[in-house]
Formats: sequence, structure tokens, C-alpha cells
Amino acid sequence: MPDDTSKKPTLWKRLKNEATRAFAIPKDEPFSEEDHHLLDKLAEVVVKRGMAEVAVMTLETFRPLNFVGSQALHFLKPFAEVVFDPTAYQRLAELLERRNTLPLLMDKIEARSHATDEGEHPS
Repeated sequence: MPDDTSKKPTLWKRLKNEATRAFAIPKDEPFSEEDHHLLDKLAEVVVKRGMAEVAVMTLETFRPLNFVGSQALHFLKPFAEVVFDPTAYQRLAELLERRNTLPLLMDKIEARSHATDEGEHPS
């Protein structure tokens, strides 16, 4: 008589497989042209208001909490849509769920700030 236990994974293996999938960090997909444009616009607003250094320092401080911040944006969406473009707001909240968004945004702010300091127009 064949042993049926060899076909079924053990409880430990099933739990291990489930835990591996549950805590897996998804791979970040590349940013689209629209994503770059949205982050460029945000960086431009920050630099125009003279908040580049403060913004970069704040973003760096809250870098580990970027996902929590994105969820707060989703929570505040009904109120924020009165002031902001709903499509751009939704996309920004989705972008902040990704770990590599804040470093890119900080780079864009710093580049725009340096270009503004030198009197150039950033590309």
C-alpha cells in the first residue's frame, strides 16, 4: 500500500510556505513617465516654496514609515480631493506604498534645488 503522507506537505512545511509568502516584500516595478512627471511637479512645488532642505530632512526621517503615510493619504482622500486633483492624489498615495519612491522624490527635490540655486532650469 502506498504511503499517502509523502504526497502531502507536513504542517510545518505548509506554515513555512505561508509565512514566506505573507512576509515577502514585493519587487518594485519601474516608475512610469507619469510617475516621474508627478514627482517632478511635487519637487517643483516644494522648491518654489523654499522648503527643499526641510522636506528632504523630513522625508528622510519618516522613510521607514512611508507605507503608513500612504495609508494615511488613502484615509484622508475624501477631504483632500476638495483641494487636490483626485487622480494625482490617488497616484501619489499608491506611489508612497513603494519603498523606492521616497529616495527618488528626495533626489528630485535636491536636484531641482541645486539647479535653482545655480540659476538653471532642471531637466
